[in-house]
Amino acid sequence: MHYPIVAQVARKIRQEPDLQFQRLSGIGSQANDRGYFTKAEFLEICRWKSARRIALCQSNSDQDVAKYTAQAIAATDDSERMRALLKLTGVAVPTASALLAAYAPDLFGVIDVRGWQFLHSVGAVSRNRKGLNLSVRNWLQYLRVLRCVAREVGTTPRLVDISLYWEHKAGQKRSLYPTQAPNFSFKQACGPTAAVQNVRPSRSNHSHIGEEMSIPATGWKNKVGTADRGCKCGTWKAHWVKLAKKSWPDISSVKDCLTASTLGAHVINSMVPGERIVPMCESCNKLSGPFTLKGSISAPSANRSVTCEKDMT
Repeated sequence: MHYPIVAQVARKIRQEPDLQFQRLSGIGSQANDRGYFTKAEFLEICRWKSARRIALCQSNSDQDVAKYTAQAIAATDDSERMRALLKLTGVAVPTASALLAAYAPDLFGVIDVRGWQFLHSVGAVSRNRKGLNLSVRNWLQYLRVLRCVAREVGTTPRLVDISLYWEHKAGQKRSLYPTQAPNFSFKQACGPTAAVQNVRPSRSNHSHIGEEMSIPATGWKNKVGTADRGCKCGTWKAHWVKLAKKSWPDISSVKDCLTASTLGAHVINSMVPGERIVPMCESCNKLSGPFTLKGSISAPSANRSVTCEKDMT
């Protein structure tokens, strides 16, 4: 296969620009000589790729880290390498790809939503246009392109991936994780992102549940002490679906998170009245500090007396 636009971009970077990754590749070289990553080495790379998930990564035992990273290094098949690393708690495909790239940057690159969106925009990869919840299959396709281009221009898969990252970043003009599929292209960047919106009310007189209005994206916090609360919807996830009148989103509502949403979380904001419900992953639901929501997220009221426990007809 030949990817002229990708090759053109890949020629722009000929040495590793990320000083931190230079250090990580040194760690990877040591792991290669040893045959496995230590837990400290594993956590340093995980933190570099996704600091949000570090608490989950820390829950792995020293023995499991050594066991599964040794399996990945010893494997001769790329799929086997990836699947061994995915056995570790908190490790998704992007983080696993970072571990492999640190271990062997001449063979592997780091898969990233930016790189994937760029390759999709030029027709080098197929499916999953947004680059969310990247799968092993996506990674294998991505890796084939990186290796092909690296051979063509005389560089490494890692340098190809960082070239794609910066090319996408330079051309991006809208949210990295838009509700609609991204419209990035090599020649034309995207338009502005949509504002975060509140839930559309039902056709009843309960307008205090929340008219369709803009709500701030920033300044949100998790509401603590809500684990034992229930509602007539059965779950807070069902509550959100009922009030938002939308399908449950695949990804957490928190900006920059690509993890699957599994629960309806109680959140608060000093600029928004009352508690609200938004889809989240378990990791985001444990955040203690303020966070930002993605664009076009519905945040229906968590007040049961004016929602599911009141006659809404």
